[in-house]
Amino acid sequence: MKKTRTVLFAAVLVLLLASCGRRQTIETVTIRIPAGNTTDFVYTDEGGSSSGHKLTVSPDSEFVYTDEEISPSGRKLTVSLDPEVGEAAVVLKPTEVKEENAYEPIYLTAGMSAEIEVEKGAWFQVGLAVPNPSNEEIQVQLKVKGIGERRIADRAQEEAPVMQDLPPMVMVNGVLYQDTGKISSMEGRCGTMDGEITSAVDGTQIPTENDQSNFGTGYGYQFAAEDTIEILIDGKWAVYQARKAE
Repeated sequence: MKKTRTVLFAAVLVLLLASCGRRQTIETVTIRIPAGNTTDFVYTDEGGSSSGHKLTVSPDSEFVYTDEEISPSGRKLTVSLDPEVGEAAVVLKPTEVKEENAYEPIYLTAGMSAEIEVEKGAWFQVGLAVPNPSNEEIQVQLKVKGIGERRIADRAQEEAPVMQDLPPMVMVNGVLYQDTGKISSMEGRCGTMDGEITSAVDGTQIPTENDQSNFGTGYGYQFAAEDTIEILIDGKWAVYQARKAE
């Protein structure tokens, strides 16, 4: 009888230890919201009835993502919003997954929590859409239950920076001319063009061929004084100055 009680006690102890091991802690995820971040919340009509209305984030709202990635320990994550934030939308961005799932934004208010079904062992960045009309960056915290691992986000997976357009330029007779931003005031101009722009490159590139620009084709030009040419654009003569060799 004593042996039976010992075995039973040992079994209960094992079950208690196992349940403790499965207990999930609530962790904090911090997201930095830039100044002027815009977010709008709208109602969608699901099923065409008033009972089907759902509050969600508008398509033009801006999500900001964590600098780290999280991996769920199970098939579910529970998220809740910082009490100081009135309302926000939360979304998961998969960075390393085996299952192709669409993760839709979830609307949250202060004190409200939501469960998200996820792929166990996958990796995600957490995104937050929250308005910040101030002139300063703010930090918003999410409480997340069910995180198994965390790591720094892979910067290589982030979007490449957007290439900015160069100033309008054109190459004529081997010389590169750049827009001065000025409009010519010349009067009594000859009506014959000295040439025409016949080819173009992208606005982020520098022209390398004669009669080539980085702003379009079909524009006539005339040579002017002091290393300038004037190009007829939208009825006005734009002044372009020869660039000095770098």
